[in-house]
Amino acid sequence: MSTNVFNPADRRRYPERWPLYRGKQLFEEIDDRSETGEEELLSVSHITGITPRSQKNVTMFEAESLVGYKRCQVGDIAANTMWTWQGAIGVSQYAGVVSPAYNVYRQRGDFYNPRFLDLLLREPSLVDVYNSLSTGIRKSRLRLYPKDFLTIDFPVPPRNEQDAIVNYLDWKLSDIRKLTILRNKQLGLACELVDKEYALVSESTQSHERLKYLTQLNDNFIEIDQDSYYQKTGMYNRGRGIFRRDPLLGRDMGDSSFQRIQSGCVMISGQFAWEGSAYITTPEDERGVASHRYYLLKPTTSVPAEYIWCFLMSDYGRLQMDLCSHGAAGRNRPLNIRQLMNVYIPIPYENAALDHLVDSVHQLMNLRLNVNKQAINLRELRELIVANIVSGRIDVRGLSIPEYVFQYPQSFAEGSSYKADSDEGWED
Repeated sequence: MSTNVFNPADRRRYPERWPLYRGKQLFEEIDDRSETGEEELLSVSHITGITPRSQKNVTMFEAESLVGYKRCQVGDIAANTMWTWQGAIGVSQYAGVVSPAYNVYRQRGDFYNPRFLDLLLREPSLVDVYNSLSTGIRKSRLRLYPKDFLTIDFPVPPRNEQDAIVNYLDWKLSDIRKLTILRNKQLGLACELVDKEYALVSESTQSHERLKYLTQLNDNFIEIDQDSYYQKTGMYNRGRGIFRRDPLLGRDMGDSSFQRIQSGCVMISGQFAWEGSAYITTPEDERGVASHRYYLLKPTTSVPAEYIWCFLMSDYGRLQMDLCSHGAAGRNRPLNIRQLMNVYIPIPYENAALDHLVDSVHQLMNLRLNVNKQAINLRELRELIVANIVSGRIDVRGLSIPEYVFQYPQSFAEGSSYKADSDEGWED
């Protein structure tokens, strides 16, 4: 059953047995403001849905007072007005407050299983509808306001079918969740091994030297040809590795200046060094370019890049990167690279332990690269499964679910989008 012949962007199709209701028949806008500001502040993301801000690695500035923020009850819908077009909407399992600029909606009746509704609200074809109804002069300025959201037709499957869909997805995606947990454990063990080997090498050092005498700051900046293609390279947040975007024409690269990447460099994010965003470039990365917001440090002595990276990832090294970052919060805390270059580093002996550390770092980098690729593949598989089931393209009525071990999601967001928090975010 087609949903809306008057909106070409609305390509949704649902089973004939699912009645459609206008949003204003199902939901009402809630504008209940906090009088004390003592409630839990909630965050609404297209990646992780609705979660307490305290559980998030948020880089945005937080207001001094939450008085006047909108209250959100368990089971309410909260939508980030600025990013609803991208899917920043969900059903909250927390009581708290959200930004006054957000929208809060509440069911007018017991129409939905809250977990099914959360799945439905974030289904890709419905997100396309949000996009088509959002208004603004450009992508970053698009807004979806309540008067438009409430005009959307929403399917309301029978309640027992909603329950069946939720139960089926819990079972169907339990193996994917197990793989996600397993790969994170493997990565954690590899990180612990490198930490121990670095501690062993650094404890035997006798001298120290400033970083600027061990490395050279890359200055291989290039002039962008508007008609040539470039592979823009960035970094996953929290130092989880380098990613490469699809090639872009020079005219689409933006206003940043760009530098050629050399292999064997320590790549540091100028915006997020304070949270440990650093990595080691490989020969494969030389195909790409990085913006001026990254710093590439090329070793000039016998001290290898792998050891320098381990130093920066140590507790002391992270502290130094934090101390060398100045500003209020997040993107407003850029790294002062000159200050960091004056930090003293313990000089290691050239011995078997150092060689072993270098090998272990390379193994860790390869594992992290594979983990990132697997995370992307699993996320795409999850999204495909969820989209097919929640839209009714696959009928799960009457299907028997075998016994299985399922670790219940910590939030509706994780259960509905099936995206681990570790998969979130990247830096350009």
